Amino acid sequence: MGVAEGFDDLMAVLTIPSLRHKPSFPEAPGRRLAMWSLLMVAASALAGLIAGMAGTFLQLVVFDLDEQQLLSEAGPWGYVASLCLLAWMVVPPLVGIVLGTRARRMGEPRLGTTGIALNVLIGAYVVMSGIANLVLG
Repeated sequence: MGVAEGFDDLMAVLTIPSLRHKPSFPEAPGRRLAMWSLLMVAASALAGLIAGMAGTFLQLVVFDLDEQQLLSEAGPWGYVASLCLLAWMVVPPLVGIVLGTRARRMGEPRLGTTGIALNVLIGAYVVMSGIANLVLG
C-alpha cells in the first residue's frame, strides 16, 4: 500500500455527502393517516361553506322562499334538499373518524385520538343542529 492509496482512502472517509442527494425516508403510515384525519377538520369547514352557499341558492332561487324561511317549509323536496346538504356536511367528519381510528391501529395514538375527538365533535354538532333545524324548525 502506497502513500497515494492511503491518501485516497483517507479522503473517501473525510468527504461529507451532499445534502442534495439525501435519501428521503417515507413517513410512517400511521402518522400520515393521522395528519389526513386532522385535515378533515378543514375539509369540514369547506363542506359547511359549500353547503351554506348551496342552501342559500336553493332557498332563494329554486324554492323561492324568504330569507328567514327554512328549506323544510318548501315541502317534501325541501326536506330532501336539507337531508342532502346535511349528508354533504357529515361526510368529512366521518372520513376523519375512520382515518383517525386507522392511525391509532397503525401506531400513532396521540394524533389519531386528536383527529377522532375533533371529528366526533364536529360531526355531532353538524348532525344535532341539522336535526334540530329540521324537527324544531
